[in-house]
Amino acid sequence: MYAKSSDTKADQDLINRVKMDAEMPRNSAIYAYQYFLKLSTQKNPILTKEYKQLPDDSQFIDKHYNDLIKYRDLICGVGGQFSEIPSACELFLRLSEVHPRRISQIESNNNTSANTSTISASTTTKIIDQLLKLQIERFDQLVIDLMNTLKLNGGHLFVLDLLIYNKQVFDHIEHTNHNV
Repeated sequence: MYAKSSDTKADQDLINRVKMDAEMPRNSAIYAYQYFLKLSTQKNPILTKEYKQLPDDSQFIDKHYNDLIKYRDLICGVGGQFSEIPSACELFLRLSEVHPRRISQIESNNNTSANTSTISASTTTKIIDQLLKLQIERFDQLVIDLMNTLKLNGGHLFVLDLLIYNKQVFDHIEHTNHNV
């Protein structure tokens, strides 16, 4: 199944998700890493030295602002910058290390909780599994949208820093004007 120019964004996301599930079902960031690695080894017009502005109707930052901050702090250090990462490939490789499933496995290996009843342990496990599923879906959507954003702008990571900064400035101005 190939995407047509008439496909909606939701259709494109579904196509990308199906491709990821088929090719790399456990970690979407690894799929994205492999995708951008393949692009970087080919002469491909998507990855360019020229920066291309994102479309005005892009809802990326509104949708993923908090996740961008969270994952930036995890992979770049608190207050770090995406622009310090050498390439889109490296970004996705680092994201694969903080995939929610991977973090959950590390936490469960480190978990030494006291004995609890079977019923409460079972209920807790179900709740944790549901939360993990939601975190993975959210992470996968972030990866899909990051892939699309980086494809649109030539693979330049500094745009993520600009989006974060611009949103912070806009929010500050809105907050200041609202209080006046």
